[in-house]
Amino acid sequence: MQHLKQKWFLYNLVAVLTVLVVLTPVQTSFAQQDSSLPACEITSIMFDQTQYELNEAILITVRVADSQGTPLGGAVVRADVTKDVVQASTAEGFGLVDRVGEYDGVYTYTDVNGQYIFDVTASDPTGAHFSACTTSEAVLVGDISTDPTGEPTNTPVTQPTNTPVTQPTNTPVTQPTNTPVTQPTNTPVTQPTNTPVTQPTNTPVTQPTNTPVTQPTNTPVTQPTNTPVTQPTIEPTDPSLAFEPADLSIDSCTAEESMVLTVDGITDLVGLELEIMYDTSVVQVADADLDKAGVQVNNNGAFASGFVVENEVDTSSGTINFAATLLGDQVSSKANIITIDWVPQSQGTGQVRVNTFALSDPNGNPIEAELSNGNVTVSVDCASTVSGSVALEGQNDYSGVTVVGSTGDEMVTGADGSFSVTGGEPVTIKKAGYISARAEVGTAAQIAGGDVTATNVGHIILLAGDINNDDIINILDLAYVASKYQGTNELADLNDDGTVNIFDLSLAAGNYNVQGPLVAWQ
Repeated sequence: MQHLKQKWFLYNLVAVLTVLVVLTPVQTSFAQQDSSLPACEITSIMFDQTQYELNEAILITVRVADSQGTPLGGAVVRADVTKDVVQASTAEGFGLVDRVGEYDGVYTYTDVNGQYIFDVTASDPTGAHFSACTTSEAVLVGDISTDPTGEPTNTPVTQPTNTPVTQPTNTPVTQPTNTPVTQPTNTPVTQPTNTPVTQPTNTPVTQPTNTPVTQPTNTPVTQPTNTPVTQPTIEPTDPSLAFEPADLSIDSCTAEESMVLTVDGITDLVGLELEIMYDTSVVQVADADLDKAGVQVNNNGAFASGFVVENEVDTSSGTINFAATLLGDQVSSKANIITIDWVPQSQGTGQVRVNTFALSDPNGNPIEAELSNGNVTVSVDCASTVSGSVALEGQNDYSGVTVVGSTGDEMVTGADGSFSVTGGEPVTIKKAGYISARAEVGTAAQIAGGDVTATNVGHIILLAGDINNDDIINILDLAYVASKYQGTNELADLNDDGTVNIFDLSLAAGNYNVQGPLVAWQ
């Protein structure tokens, strides 16, 4: 038994030493760079946040490609940091860890307010494959309205000027003059005189003579001529592509809502090609054909009987690609092209736009058309209650997990991991040291076999090892656990047995490169 314990101890010691050796920085002697070689390309510099608090670590990822755009591994990537603040600061440099085309690093000297400029250089340690490339990116740290010491800047307050008040002048009031009233004079009344009445004389009556009546002549009636009515001409509609409805509103508790792309004013349309972009943070596309691999939109319009060249949705970048042609038929009137079924993700408004398009007539000539883009708005106005349960990998106590409903209602789980929050889906699940989870809109209906009135999202297990809470388990997390080996650090003690040991390292290593949020509810 003693011999077995010694062998187990040596095995643990070798495993720890191996991890620490891999993580130990190595001074590399770079070969002379050949300027005639094709240069590499730094395609992007990404930070895990858009702005940081003072003394908060900055996590940076650099993507490097060769001259053909292929991800490039084996490079030596270094970042030199210059702090653009009121008080001058010298540049500080550090190296990044290679993940075959993506290089990760962390910068922790965020002790002053201002803009931190990262000058990143990628070079070939052998000098035989490519020449170096470099680029820069900046990020803000702290409150930019304060000076580097953290004290607020004093903005002088402009005192209002005293404008003298002009007193009104006293204008004398003119008293009205007393005009004497003229009394009316008494005019004597003249009495009428008595005039004698004259009797009328009898005048003989003259009999009228008979005048012959002249008969009217018959004038022929002129019939009106029929003037033809000119019908108004109907102007042809300009060719156009548009979404209907142009502005779609979705309740966050609704499973999905549809938007149709239409074509109007087109003559002799036989083929088309479309690229449509949408905001993945607001909505997502529901798969129209679950029997096929990937995600597709609904081809239920004018091209339903045609030959579909491409129908594919990239749900990560928010891109819809659709191309089709009719066989022996043409579209010459208003028609539906595709139907997009939207599933709400979070509250907000996202644009839906046709990024590129091509319309073709039977002779292969392009057809011009005007574009009208659309918008999708997701609102949170439901008050249902969502319930479920969560477990923590490697532990038996599931308390301390924060659960937030779509309306902002928040609760913390007890030991059994069950939860119930007000508001509809989506629901977010978070705990320090674990990959987060999310119950998307429609999760409860999916768990209940299609019942859209269901409110229980089921059960999910949070995976251990996300030490820095960036929702990905990578070399930074493994390095932290290894640095606390044989200690009692609570964050690195993933299975909560009181000691950071090989079991904690195994948990983190087993989840390497896993990225959240998790959505596999059961």
